[in-house]
Amino acid sequence: MASGRTRSRKAATTGTRRSTGNSAQAWAHIPTQPVVVLDSAEPILADLAVERLVTQATHDHPGASVHRVDADQLAPGALMTIVGPSLFAEPRIVIVTKGENITDAGIDEGIAYLGAPEPDVVVVFVHSTKSQRGKKLWDAAARAGFARVALPSLAKVSAKEDFIRYLVSESGKRISAAAVHALIDAQGSDIQELYGAVRQLIADIGGDIDVADVDRYYGGRSVVGSFAIADAALSGRIGDAIAHTRSAMATGTKALAIVGACTAKVRQMLQVRAQDQRPDFSLSLPAWQARDARSRLSGLSESGLAKIVEALAAAEDALKDSSADDAYIVEHLLMVMASARRYVR
Repeated sequence: MASGRTRSRKAATTGTRRSTGNSAQAWAHIPTQPVVVLDSAEPILADLAVERLVTQATHDHPGASVHRVDADQLAPGALMTIVGPSLFAEPRIVIVTKGENITDAGIDEGIAYLGAPEPDVVVVFVHSTKSQRGKKLWDAAARAGFARVALPSLAKVSAKEDFIRYLVSESGKRISAAAVHALIDAQGSDIQELYGAVRQLIADIGGDIDVADVDRYYGGRSVVGSFAIADAALSGRIGDAIAHTRSAMATGTKALAIVGACTAKVRQMLQVRAQDQRPDFSLSLPAWQARDARSRLSGLSESGLAKIVEALAAAEDALKDSSADDAYIVEHLLMVMASARRYVR
């Protein structure tokens, strides 16, 4: 075992020491090493980076199991139990998230592990750059020669443009400049919605993507605006939800689009609730969508969730009536969604 650890240590020190560039594509080019630290200023990029690393590591180590743990749950001995030697020496990929909340035990054991990492184990630490917590460990990993990769914010328009173009180019397609700009206009400041929109266009459009495709799918701000309305209602911000709804419908957004966005969000919540209740349930959501859905479920009872589902079904049925008051139907639905947390049983 000692010689295996030595080989792993040498492999680590000969790899890329640190990605110092501020490229929006850094997430796609991370070397698989025994230890990887992701300095994340953009959660969606961290999710994409972890997805790539897991794919590569499972390719390099067939049969590897994937373990995920939040850094704030690392009690004394917990990290070493996860990454330490196993009876059958099976390959493992360990994803440690919420590194900005890492415990003292996690920091100390992480630093100790850097000196003798296990062969066939890949440990990925993900932390937010908004906090200095854990800096001692992240710096130690970089000094030891392990990969430490900066995942920059996509706040700037130019960064969003590069991100979109890279995603599309990876699929073997091209996207026009006008389509890129239309996508950015449509999604506002929500990077997660932007990513979802790009992935949908890539999947649905047979060839290259032009502005007409963006307009056909998203109609300016309509679809993304509908998701923003759904988010406001599910967060209990009924004033914002109603105001945005009236503004959106006045500029052409259809009631069906808003109800559809609400339905999509609630379906994600139902998937996450099912996984929480049944560990064997296979979740088909990207990590960022699952995280968003779980945050919406916080404090929401089964009864409250059932009220939302009932209201959605009623709204969908009501909108089939051509003489119905669409605005009233949507606003009633939003009020039910926003008040659902009152139900405690």
